[in-house]
Amino acid sequence: MSLLLNGNNISSTSTAFKVTDPTVVGEVRRFGNALCESLNFDETRAGRVGIIINEFGTNLSKYGKEGQLLIRVIEELGLKGVEILSIDKGPGFDPDVVLVDGFSSGGTQGTGLGSIKRQSDVFDFYSSPTGSVLVARIYEQPPSRNNSGNYSVGAVSVPVNGETLCGDGWSVKENGGTFSVCVVDGLGHGPAANTVAVTTADTFLNSDPMSSDTMLLKIHNRLKSTRGGAIFIAHLKANEIEFLGAGNIRAVIQEPGRYKSLISHNGTAGVQIRNHRPLIQAWSQSDPVIFISDGINSRWDLELYPGIRFKHPSIIAGIIYRDFSRGTDDTTVVVVKANT
Repeated sequence: MSLLLNGNNISSTSTAFKVTDPTVVGEVRRFGNALCESLNFDETRAGRVGIIINEFGTNLSKYGKEGQLLIRVIEELGLKGVEILSIDKGPGFDPDVVLVDGFSSGGTQGTGLGSIKRQSDVFDFYSSPTGSVLVARIYEQPPSRNNSGNYSVGAVSVPVNGETLCGDGWSVKENGGTFSVCVVDGLGHGPAANTVAVTTADTFLNSDPMSSDTMLLKIHNRLKSTRGGAIFIAHLKANEIEFLGAGNIRAVIQEPGRYKSLISHNGTAGVQIRNHRPLIQAWSQSDPVIFISDGINSRWDLELYPGIRFKHPSIIAGIIYRDFSRGTDDTTVVVVKANT
């Protein structure tokens, strides 16, 4: 479910499909086609989305262990688009082989991942014997090569099994040299928690620029009629991050070889906030910043994946989701990287 899409804002949940057999691929392709129609994609760009889903899905159904396809609407640089994330737990692949045009491990017409890369506006992957994550993005029209934006965002946000609405939410917006992030985890799950997520996104995205403490208090007041939730707000600037959190959303800077935690205070927005003073943390823009809800196991560790910090943020988000989800709550991972 898309929360809000306007201007340079990005805020959307992911729709996840477990690819257990080839029939699921057709279901995902139809879902992707409906998204393209809602975004007014032309026939060529919609066709690309279908080809990517078919290639990813066929490979997962034949070879990928515990394969999933995750699809979400994106909006960056004033363009709407579709992101397809392919996730599995093995056996991995040799990129020197499968990225060649004409190669197909899935019995398709030989499009191959090389062709998928060429047809995508954004493409990246990470593969090892324990599994692979691939991302492809198609926008409504080709993005300008001269305007890649100041930041890239990747995210996975899905409801707990059995729910159609997600109680987690995330939003980002950029104003001048500041890139702002808001992540919310509504108490519980289902429609009531989703109300918290939607209200938070609406308040954050439709407010004038303000400090993290002022924003948190504004959200807190709007959530008083709801069950409330955990909130984390961060303003990323050239050399530092101003941040403030209430509740159990975790945020870290992924430095080489270690993590630097951005501490959240106790409290629940909409119920009680005891400390609302923002903190400042020095930050090198070469380091990804990661935000996760408590649907992710606290023992996650990206040092297990050599070179992952240099990958597209959607790849990082997909790895954390795949290997560290608890499976008992709504789950959100948001990764922000500066385009240095």
